[in-house]
Amino acid sequence: MTDITLNNGDIKLAASIHGSASGEPVLFLHGLSMSRDTWNEIATRLGDRYQAWTLDFRGHGHSARASSYKIADYIADAQAALAAIGRRTVVVGHSLGAVVAGALAQGPHPNVRAVLMEDPPWYFGERGEFERSIYPALFSVVSSYQSRFQSEGARLDTYVRFVSNAPSPMGGIASNHFGPRHLLSHASALQRQDPACWADLPN
Repeated sequence: MTDITLNNGDIKLAASIHGSASGEPVLFLHGLSMSRDTWNEIATRLGDRYQAWTLDFRGHGHSARASSYKIADYIADAQAALAAIGRRTVVVGHSLGAVVAGALAQGPHPNVRAVLMEDPPWYFGERGEFERSIYPALFSVVSSYQSRFQSEGARLDTYVRFVSNAPSPMGGIASNHFGPRHLLSHASALQRQDPACWADLPN
């Protein structure tokens, strides 16, 4: 794996490349409050056949914070990654990343070969639908705890406990459904994420 820095204007974006340069490129895009680390297992497994790229959107992971976090901004981040790849690419996105992937496919973008969208919340673009979903309340709770933890300089284990014990839509709590590595990944992402990311959705 190789970690690199990409530029989208004056925004520096963190990315990782797994696999051989001769492999067919696949770009993985994470969801809101996550990071490129969430894709680590699948990117590693695909490395013998593909060149897997993982990207931290602005304000997430190790990418720089920004003044704007609209859907168009995240699309521009993905376009910067596609420009760096420079070849026809399969784009895989989860949640927010799936919205970005779908928008790129509708473009159409010359470097997008195909897209795979996992759970794309298209209602992000429809304020009424967004407000009727569970996400405004969920985002409010998560962002409130995140803001408090960041202001207190909380250690990573505080975020791990919060993420592990959070109620899950699948029933029970998150640790009933996710392993320690993914809980740690989400906790670390929340610790690093710019809290302002929550304010610009839906847009």
